[in-house]
Amino acid sequence: MVAALYQNANAQEYSPIRKQSSPASKDSIFIKKICEEYIEHQVDEVTGWDLGKSSKQNIILLGKENGTSMGILVTTLPDNAIVITFSITHQNPCIESSGKLNVLFRDGTRIELKNNGQPNCKGNHYQLFRGPFNKEEELELLSLKEIRTVRVWTTTGFVDAEFSIEQSRLLRNVLICIQ
Repeated sequence: MVAALYQNANAQEYSPIRKQSSPASKDSIFIKKICEEYIEHQVDEVTGWDLGKSSKQNIILLGKENGTSMGILVTTLPDNAIVITFSITHQNPCIESSGKLNVLFRDGTRIELKNNGQPNCKGNHYQLFRGPFNKEEELELLSLKEIRTVRVWTTTGFVDAEFSIEQSRLLRNVLICIQ
């Protein structure tokens, strides 16, 4: 199955769909062209090694409390594992290795994920998908549903960030394209 994007003429937005498609079809060419808006391929200039793919831009969200914010970057590793980095600003940005991330979708469903990174006081919470981390169901939810709120827990509290509809669709399209 190939994740395709189509343009909804009434809403003037890109939305995800799932569709069977052959690699050389018009759909796959269309998908590749649209995905070029969201994703860039990283290659080491000196060695030529494949460094994976990444979203072309960070998604920046203001936190619900003054002085807090969240940045989201999506990348892949050379083995095609997908990494979503949630970087927060907070008075105490320390994240434990078992620190939680809560996602509330616009339809009211929720998921809770544990940090896959090392404990740090840089405010970075990591979510890894595929490879040894698997989490295919969670990746599919993040790729198909619109997010309303993300909460990243620190050692002394949390940062909540609300997504606009545009930011939610941007993250969804990035996740579809990076796969």
